[in-house]
Amino acid sequence: GSVGAAMALQFFFQKAVRCALALAQPYFPSRAVLISHVVGLARDAGVVPSVVVVGERGNAGGGAAEFCREVGVEAVLWGRAETGSPEVLATLNQFDVVLNCIGTDEVGPPFLREADLAVGRLSVLADVTCDVGSPVHRFPFYSRITTFDDPVLAVGPADAPVHVLAIDHLTTWLPAEASALIAEPLFAPLQELLPPELLPAGLP
Repeated sequence: GSVGAAMALQFFFQKAVRCALALAQPYFPSRAVLISHVVGLARDAGVVPSVVVVGERGNAGGGAAEFCREVGVEAVLWGRAETGSPEVLATLNQFDVVLNCIGTDEVGPPFLREADLAVGRLSVLADVTCDVGSPVHRFPFYSRITTFDDPVLAVGPADAPVHVLAIDHLTTWLPAEASALIAEPLFAPLQELLPPELLPAGLP
């Protein structure tokens, strides 16, 4: 969620200064460096986007909201109440940036349709969930994931496209921290599986 928010904000600020949309570098050594990068882009652009995090109660949604706060952007947080209300959901295209972090197995109506992209102010959609190809995919106007080399799809009106970010391995933009996050909960069970003679010296 944090990385999805960082990438989406980067692309929004790049669009604001009419810069080519591309990832600044293949990865960042730390979250602090990534935050500094996005803060610098925000300062250069001189604009503050309106951002909504859809699925704010999950790990990805919480991470996205926290990252936004860390770079000075206060995101609006949506959960089931908002996505379950047709009236509220109809306002989704009124945000500059949408961060979709919802995790669900339920098939439901689209959150946005292609016709919605021609009105409103939506500039960047980061589909962190990446349910492309699944029956629960809520954004039917795009049908393939994106990559670090080709990170966004332009959809909607040709003169004012919405750029969709749908990378399914976002965490590799922060490889060291992502590795530590994954490894830490696995370490204790692995210690129990390994015979004592194979454990590194000095471990309890």
